[in-house]
Parts: sequence; C-alpha cells; structure tokens
Amino acid sequence: MSKKNELTEVRPAATAMALPDYMLAETVLGTDVMKEFVTPPRFKIVQKQSSNDLLSTFSEGDLIMLPDMVLCAQMQREGKSKEEWVGEAFRFTPLFFFAEWCTWNPIQMKGTLPAIRQRTLDPKSQLAIKARNKDMWLEPCPENVAFKIRHCEHLNFMVALHDGPYAGTGIAMSFARGAHFAGTRLCNLIQMRKAPMFGCVFEARVTWQQNTMGDWWSLTAANPALESGSPWVTKAQMEIFKAMHLELSEMHDKLVIDYGEEDDDAATTTIAASTEY
Repeated sequence: MSKKNELTEVRPAATAMALPDYMLAETVLGTDVMKEFVTPPRFKIVQKQSSNDLLSTFSEGDLIMLPDMVLCAQMQREGKSKEEWVGEAFRFTPLFFFAEWCTWNPIQMKGTLPAIRQRTLDPKSQLAIKARNKDMWLEPCPENVAFKIRHCEHLNFMVALHDGPYAGTGIAMSFARGAHFAGTRLCNLIQMRKAPMFGCVFEARVTWQQNTMGDWWSLTAANPALESGSPWVTKAQMEIFKAMHLELSEMHDKLVIDYGEEDDDAATTTIAASTEY
C-alpha cells in the first residue's frame, strides 16, 4: 500500500477513546432508543461489476469500508493476470457471529423493487430452509416471472481490526453465495482454536476466485503467519473485546447489515449462481 494510504497501528478504539475520570461514575443515558437502529459499517470488495462510482474511486480487488468509503486493504496488481495479484493482508479478531437469510429481487427489477425482498434471523423460517436447499434457491419473481428471485444465506461476523484508524471498531464481514465457502472456512478456523472467538487473531486478504460460471473476488481468512505476530489478543484487548462481544450478543437482533443495492460482493451476476452456496 502506498504511503498515502498506509495503515498505521493504533490502540483499540475502546482504549483510545477511554472516558475521562469525571465521567467514570456517570450512568449512560440517552442511548437506549438508538439501540433499535444499529447499522454497523461493513467491508465491501470492489468487483469488476461494481458501480461506476466505486470504480472511479477505487480499483478492482480493493477492500473498502462502507459507508465511509475508506480504503482498508489495497490490491497489489503486480502481475499480468489476476491470479498473480495479491491482496494486502490485515489482522482482525472476530467479536460475534450470526447468520441471516435474505430473498434478493432480480437485478433486472432494480428501480422497481427493493434489492432485498425479505430477510430473517430465524433459522427455522421457510426462507432459511429455501436458502439452505440448492434446489430451492431460485423462484420466479412474482412481479415478472421472466426473472428469478434468489434466497441466500449470509454468514455475518462482527470483527475488530488490529491496525489502522478503525482499529477496535466493530465492522461487519459478510459471506454469501460465491463467498459462502470462505465464511464456512472461517467458522471452522474459529472452532478449531477451542478458545473464545474474541481472544483469537486471524489474518485475511482479498483473493481471486474462479469457476465455470465466472470469476470474482472474495475475502479469505487464515491463521496469521508467524512473522505477522501472535495469534492471540493481549490481556487488555481480551477485556475490551469480551465486553464488545457481550454487548453484540444482547443486541444482535437489532443489527441490520446494509448489504447494498447490488449483492456483487457475493458473485451475484450469473457467477456461481448455480454452483456455489
């Protein structure tokens, strides 16, 4: 990454924004109603089919944060083919996980119908059942049977970065469709640690994916390389991240992930539509 956009190491936000002594004994007031309206910032990968607004500011393969439009990890385009491109690695700690199931309207109906037709957190709902059954993913759009609606399972992680101006902030990292496998892999990595998720450190980067239907960019998480630092958080970070985990656990049904108008992070044109989750 260039000097201009270099990510600098900072303390977790909860520490950097520590309350002054005269506020420590005060009761937190005035924020209860706000908990009904929580839309966390989220990662987005710039895809080749992303909007012109994004592609005029960033480049394909870049990882950005919305809604602030901040570059988080730049794609290093040093080779001639995308297979040779290398996404910048970054370290993060998962704070909380939850799944959501959404029915997406066809992109052809943009401007006529909302992007998301229905969404639920209920794993026993008909929507969730359809999203988990490959044979039930697609159905005719009621408003125009020439097009299909799509039922999707979204694997959502709230994570804290370890570097950069947003270090320690809860950010949504979501996996669906062509990226679903990467989300499942992260679930497996977390479970294999046999430790609280908020005590673990992982490394992620944007990688190029391809199958017979097309190609796209996806986040790939892994255990951190030995030279990049410890795979565990510090004791001070553990206390901060545990508190964040408990708070997210209490309010997770109020979290609304803004997946955007076009679900292009998850290979949503025809890419992987029939072969990936």
